[in-house]
Amino acid sequence: MATVASMWVKVGADIKDLKKNLSEGQKAAQRFADGMGSVGRQLSVAATLPILAMGAASLKTAGDFEQSMNRVQAVSGATASEFRALQAQAQQLGATTRYSSSQAADAMGFLAMAGLRVNEILGAMPGTLQLAASANLDLARSADIVTNVLTGYGLAVEELGRANDVLVKTFTRTNVDLSMLGESFKYAGPVAKSAGVAFEEAAAAIGLMGNAGIQGSMAGTALRGAITRLLKPTAEVARTLNRLGVSATDSEGRLLPLVEIVRQLEEAGATTGDMMAIFG
Repeated sequence: MATVASMWVKVGADIKDLKKNLSEGQKAAQRFADGMGSVGRQLSVAATLPILAMGAASLKTAGDFEQSMNRVQAVSGATASEFRALQAQAQQLGATTRYSSSQAADAMGFLAMAGLRVNEILGAMPGTLQLAASANLDLARSADIVTNVLTGYGLAVEELGRANDVLVKTFTRTNVDLSMLGESFKYAGPVAKSAGVAFEEAAAAIGLMGNAGIQGSMAGTALRGAITRLLKPTAEVARTLNRLGVSATDSEGRLLPLVEIVRQLEEAGATTGDMMAIFG
């Protein structure tokens, strides 16, 4: 009887321990389930947020492109078929170059504001893209600079390719960049054009001044001043040129090429003082 009682007590204790262990196991299982639920929620958030962000970015990009193209259409006055051609080119450039479709559309807008017709914009975009890539500059900014230079120098829109080539050669061979050239031409362009200075010659002069640390607006101001002093010489400039036997203008009063004037000064043995007197 005592043995049965002791077994009963032992079995009761074992059952109590079993219930305790089961209860703790259930709690652990619940904690595990709660943890997995939390992990699931975190994973869901971690996966969903980037997708939402990508979707928002795509919508913004599409919105920016549409807005830029609408501006191009408004400025250029493109017909429906012309607009489709511009849109297709912008999308093609966005898919095949380092620049986005919106950037291509913005560049088209600057070309249109400069007076280029739709077919001219389509033809000018590859050269403008090459200019921007060579200058490592934003496409729209590059288009803005080259069209400003074009307008300031009085060049026809058909000469945009020529302007692009000259600018690229200048900033890749001298100590200036495209932004500096744009700033220099802002000051010197109209005067140089009216004086008959070739665009290539003006660009070369600006580039050479850049090699001497005279850049941007400073170079433009210096070139404008030099041209003005040669066209309308002061008494001191006239005396110096006469003494050296140097002619700055031809028989009709037009300015000789700058390289020709410099050649004459070199052959005449002009000193630094003479150059300062002539060019300021």
